[in-house]
Amino acid sequence: MLTLLKMVRAMLAEYGWSLLELPAEVGLGSGLGPGPGLATTITAAGASWPLVILADEQERVLLCYSICPRTVPSDRRSAVAEVLTRINHGLLIGTFELDLDDGEVRLRTSQDVGHAPLTAHLVRSLVGRNIANAERHFPTVESAMTAPGPGQGAAEELRRP
Repeated sequence: MLTLLKMVRAMLAEYGWSLLELPAEVGLGSGLGPGPGLATTITAAGASWPLVILADEQERVLLCYSICPRTVPSDRRSAVAEVLTRINHGLLIGTFELDLDDGEVRLRTSQDVGHAPLTAHLVRSLVGRNIANAERHFPTVESAMTAPGPGQGAAEELRRP
């Protein structure tokens, strides 16, 4: 039987991405969750960031993370936390996370596969929504890292047409 990760790798092969295999220890040690995993770099809208896909084979869950290329300075973490809370409030799928200790920001989408067969549609949806949300919101998050004052102004930019 193919593992979830092997199925994901096969399904993502159509994109021609260079996928690096992450052993279980790397996935677990990253604080991202269970391993093993796959990693690649996404380039979109003039920015690049790491994308990590982890599989919990026992629970049959896939996790996809876009990791913001910059970390939040300690003096801006409260403002960025506010921006992330405002962004999360409007997200249909996924959630932004902020590590208050080291300033790492990441976007997590997940899929509970359960006993259902893993389909290419599920994988494309999991990864595609993650990338689309990261592409849309990372600039706002990075703006809040350097903007003076509270994070509300950066989050209000999201509501402008």
